[in-house]
Amino acid sequence: MSTGIILWRKRITSAPVRIRRQVCAWQLWSRPRGVVVWVLLVHLFVACVGGWLSATARVAADDLMRFAALLTAAVLHMVLTRELEERRRGTHRPGGEYVDQTSLWLASGALVLPLPLTLLLLVGVRTQRYLVARRPPHTFVFTTSAVAVSILGTGAVATVTRLREWLTATTSLPDRPAEMVWAALAVASAMASYFAGQAVVIGVVRGLSTRDWSPAGLFGDRAANMAILNTLALAVGIAVLQMLSPLLVLLLVPVVIRSARTEQHLQQAHADRAQLKADALHDPLTGLLNRRGFEPAAALALLDDERLGEPTAYLFVDIDRFKLWNGRIGHHGADELLRAVAEELRRQIRHHDVVCRFGGEEMVVLLRGSDLDQAMEAGERIRIAVEGLRTAVTLPAGGKPIRIGTDGVPCCTVSVGIAVTRGGGSDLDELARRADGALFRAKSTGRNRVVVATASSTAALVETDTPS
Repeated sequence: MSTGIILWRKRITSAPVRIRRQVCAWQLWSRPRGVVVWVLLVHLFVACVGGWLSATARVAADDLMRFAALLTAAVLHMVLTRELEERRRGTHRPGGEYVDQTSLWLASGALVLPLPLTLLLLVGVRTQRYLVARRPPHTFVFTTSAVAVSILGTGAVATVTRLREWLTATTSLPDRPAEMVWAALAVASAMASYFAGQAVVIGVVRGLSTRDWSPAGLFGDRAANMAILNTLALAVGIAVLQMLSPLLVLLLVPVVIRSARTEQHLQQAHADRAQLKADALHDPLTGLLNRRGFEPAAALALLDDERLGEPTAYLFVDIDRFKLWNGRIGHHGADELLRAVAEELRRQIRHHDVVCRFGGEEMVVLLRGSDLDQAMEAGERIRIAVEGLRTAVTLPAGGKPIRIGTDGVPCCTVSVGIAVTRGGGSDLDELARRADGALFRAKSTGRNRVVVATASSTAALVETDTPS
């Protein structure tokens, strides 16, 4: 047997092992148990319901023509805007809502295509989009499942209300006032279903991760939602236009591209103005507030909580043995680790909490309306999440990156000091002193633990299972 065949067989047999190792290294498994369960349930729902409905659907020749037109338009759109999309994703603020304009084609497909073809369109669009997404595979697959949920909901509404029959000209268009009102309600319901599908699926993950179940925390900010609604309105226009001829959909591709470029120029101009103001208040490495930006924001939050009669928690978070990390992975690698820890802090807090890089490897989190138990839970959640990081960092001498917490490289850990406002209120400086004292106690008693400053300014140790 030739050497080439032997090597080929080894690659084939070792492929499942590599895939299993990659899956086991996903950060998904370090997220709260509720998040993992919800993600798996969403995948299971899409696979079962989507598979069953697709098996029972009928596809006609006209459907194939509509599918070909939408797929061609979507591919042209993505290919001709790839550079623009890469810039959008590269400058996108971490943790913010991202609106992918491919929903134009997917939402219109959900209105006019049978489910099997809509899901096939989804696979084609998302496969191409993955090349520029630069996101972990499990995250990208989950957001794809969220889009599939939207497609299932929109398709169900389009079928039940006869909207698909009207849009595909298989039945006469409504001409009486009552029918026209019904058609308008059907369109609104279909688009609301598309919006709600992704909003609920992704919003539950946010809620389980941050414990923030407010509407803003679940559904994102107003600007992103308006962009989604504008995209869905254009999707309805595409669905209506294809009634005349599916090929007319291709005429909208230049319009969509032009609109995307104009929007990008406007966003860039706005971002440039905002960046000039934000640079003075944010840490350039992590993107978190610096002390200049944190102190007035935290003071206002503290006053607001006091006015509402709610407690406020102050968390001092310090990366353990950071000088040793500098020596082991170099300053560039340590910067990558700092960014990873900062991003994890963002994921573990709510949108109205205040987080700051206080200096060096120290970060501060101000938890709005949080009592001692909630602060301890948040501190422990942060500690566990950071310890579960498997960030790949580049060594100073180059070569293959190493992954924190694997292959003999220790895990990154943090110590957390917590102070909570007293019944009569506290000022920011007092909270900082008490939290700093609790952090000192955490460092001196073993690190990788959470310590709470009591009302008498002494520190109470919260033991962990894995002290370092």
